[in-house]
Amino acid sequence: MPDEADYAQEREEIDRQEALARRAEKAGQHEAPFEIQGRRVCADCFEPIAKRRLKANPDAVRCVDCQSMKDRNGKH
Repeated sequence: MPDEADYAQEREEIDRQEALARRAEKAGQHEAPFEIQGRRVCADCFEPIAKRRLKANPDAVRCVDCQSMKDRNGKH
């Protein structure tokens, strides 16, 4: 029969896994940008990233739509 120590150990493992997942996700945000014919394109759909988006976020590697989808899918 599980006791409080078992539950604490299980909770610690879950917290560790969540922290590692968040760290991996943050690491993925530093992807190299793609360029086609001198224009930065989205890493997912390969459509050109809007100049307004690049002005607001020069490190963007996804268009607004794909980044929104990635953000939604990343939150369970």
